[in-house]
Amino acid sequence: MRDRYRFRLFAWVVMPEHVHLLILPNPDVASVSRILQGIKGPFARRRGALLGQERRFWLRGGGYDRDIFSRSELVEKARYIDENPVRRGLVALATEYPWSSARGHAGRSDALLRLDRHVGGKAG
Repeated sequence: MRDRYRFRLFAWVVMPEHVHLLILPNPDVASVSRILQGIKGPFARRRGALLGQERRFWLRGGGYDRDIFSRSELVEKARYIDENPVRRGLVALATEYPWSSARGHAGRSDALLRLDRHVGGKAG
């Protein structure tokens, strides 16, 4: 979806019952709602197949999105996303959780997705 919709990815986490994404859409290609539609269907089908579950993963509706207006807010939201598994007690350190951007932010080679750089700084 990232190649198709050409959005920038700054942070992400897949939790047992929800997902957080910190992206910058390319308005010439697709809106946030179109990007989410493109991600949700394939993700839910693959998750169901992998886990043998038909249970609903995505909530009805468009989800919750917000605009980010400063670099400091971008960094704050990226940290919040990376720390989600720690706050939930799934791991002791964010980088122990493979299904997030924490490893990418730490510069580790075992990160699952490449992160984009934000203007004027490092990834995330």
